[in-house]
Amino acid sequence: MIYLGREAGARTAHMAVTIDRRRQELLQILREAGKQPLTYRDLEAFGIQQPANLIYELELIGQPVERVYRNRASGTKALVGFRLKADEQTVPSPARRSRSAVIRNR
Repeated sequence: MIYLGREAGARTAHMAVTIDRRRQELLQILREAGKQPLTYRDLEAFGIQQPANLIYELELIGQPVERVYRNRASGTKALVGFRLKADEQTVPSPARRSRSAVIRNR
C-alpha cells in the first residue's frame, strides 16, 4: 500500500509513536530484570514483538544494552541474553513488581 500526502505523514507519525512506545516498554522490562539477562523468548513472553529488532534499535540510539555470554566446554561463547549495563539498572516500581517476580522465578 502506498500513502501519499497527508495520509503518508499521519502514517509515518503513527509508526514513530508506536516504535517509541515499544522501545520504552523494552527498556522498562530490562530495568526490572536488573542483572538477570533476558532471552528473546523471555522478552516475547512479556509481549515484546520482534525483540531482536528492538534490541538493535536501542543499541543504534545509544542505549546501554549489554549482551551476556557464557563459555561453552568447546571454548566458544553462547549468548545467554540481554540486560542493561549496571549503571542503567534501577529498582522496579511497586506497580511493576509482578513482572519482576516472574523474571526471578524462571
